[in-house]
Formats: sequence, C-alpha cells, structure tokens
Amino acid sequence: MRKHLLPLIILLAFLVAQPLSANAITPLEPNRKCSLKVHFTKDDYRFSNLETRIYRVAEAHSDGTFDLIAPFSGSSVSIHGIKSQREWNDAAVTLLSYIVDRKIQPDHTVLSDAQGTASFTDLHTGLYLVLGNTAENDIGIYTFEDFFVYLPTPLESEGFSYDMEARPKPGEFVPKTEYTVNKLWKDSGYTSKRPKSVTVDIYKDAVLYETVILDSSNNWSYSWKTPEDSSKWTVAEKDVPDSYTVTISSSGSVFSITNSIKTTPGSPPKTGDTFPLWNYVIAMSISGFLLLIFGIWHKRKSQ
Repeated sequence: MRKHLLPLIILLAFLVAQPLSANAITPLEPNRKCSLKVHFTKDDYRFSNLETRIYRVAEAHSDGTFDLIAPFSGSSVSIHGIKSQREWNDAAVTLLSYIVDRKIQPDHTVLSDAQGTASFTDLHTGLYLVLGNTAENDIGIYTFEDFFVYLPTPLESEGFSYDMEARPKPGEFVPKTEYTVNKLWKDSGYTSKRPKSVTVDIYKDAVLYETVILDSSNNWSYSWKTPEDSSKWTVAEKDVPDSYTVTISSSGSVFSITNSIKTTPGSPPKTGDTFPLWNYVIAMSISGFLLLIFGIWHKRKSQ
C-alpha cells in the first residue's frame, strides 16, 4: 500500500458534501463519455512507459451526487459528507486496502507516452481513484502520489468539463549516486602481456549485482547509478592473469583495480660451469697486488 495519497481535485469535497442544484447550473450528464490525461513530469523531464491504473469507485448522478459501485459498494466505506483532505486520505487508504485484499483489477491500464502522458478515453462519469507511480531518471527516484479525479469536473462558470487533465506532483524523492570502477595497469615495458579484456563482478551487500567486461572499447571503465540506500558496494576481478598481481582501492564511489606485472626475484648462484668464477679471480689478483705494494712500503719505512 502506498504511503502518500493526494486527492487533488478542486471542489471535490464540496461536491460530495452537498448536491449540485440543477437550477443553478447545467445538469450533469451521467451517460456522457469522458476522457482523462495524466501527465507525469518533473521540471523538463517526462517519464515514459509508466503503467498507470485507474479504478472507477463511484457513479455520478445528474444532481452532482455519486455513490459507490460494485465491488467497492461492499467495502463499508462512506464517501458522503467528507469535508477535509484528511478524510479523503483515510477513504483512499481504506479503498486501496480493499483493492489489495480482494485483488481487484483496475478498470483501465495505460502506459505513459514519450511525453510522459497517460491518456484514457471513453470513460464513464464518476469518481476515479488513480494509482500513483514510481519513476526514475539519472538524478533519482520519484514517487507520484495517488489521487482522486471526479469526471466530469465542474467549471468555474456554468457547466462541466468532461475532458480532464491532471498533473500529479512527485512527492517522495530518493537521490542516486554514481559509482565507477576503473581498470589500471602497472606494466611498463610488458604491455604485450595484458589481456584484451577483464571481467569484473559488482556486489551489493555481498550479493552479485552485475558482471561487466572492461576493455579498450570502454576505456577500461564502467559506471552505474543507484539509489542512496546505505548499501555496501564492492568489486572483484575474475581470473587475474598469472603474470600480474591485483590491488583494489576505493575513494568515495570510485573503485580502482590495478594489475601490476610480476617481477622475477633474485636467485642464489649455482655451482658448475655457470658460476661466475672469473670475477672472483680478478678481485683476488687485485687484492694480492695491493698487499705486495703495502709490504714494500712498510719495509722501506722501517729501514
């Protein structure tokens, strides 16, 4: 069940609280067909492909009053005498509970178009409950609230408008954070040993979220955006090449996976023909010569 409910329609409470006088304005035409357009937008962004569901919960009468219809007439909910938004909220919560409990299907379901508009045509007059939507873009996730629509809508002057447009405002907002994983190399002089690509697993709270391939075509980098929900993100390289070691570091929302070429450690000298004996022969000859010079100098000094 949705937490945010917005019964947005001008004079709706007034219409329920008291009948419209047929002598004061043009009578409502209960059998006339209506239309409804719901625009899902935020600033300049239009949310397309949003599934929008509407339920006709009450029928309209020519005097402006309306009554619940099946299956909602069996919900024990009263919609008469409502005068405050709080009462409308409570009525909506109760009706939504009834919908969920009885698994009631919507009267109409439409996807919003490229302009973010869900268009309903050939509707009967009455009171409709429009279920809101959760939509997202690169910035974050928005929750469009549920609301009531009365078809037709009374005009400020005489008469009714049988074609209604609604622009629900997004209420709850959850921002997104962009994460990036970069592949770095420390292998100067050995670049020929690099693999053509590497495979990286991305984990959200220790559960595999996505597996991506990093290579020269994406500059060895990948980014994703996710809602800020205090999740712990980690990355891991699969199948590190034998000639490399791997180090993973992070700074904020940026991960760096560095592969360094392995260096061959020094080894002790071996016996046999491969032992570098000539170097030691030269060193010993030089040492003997120096000792000879020192002996001659010391003998002359003592005379």
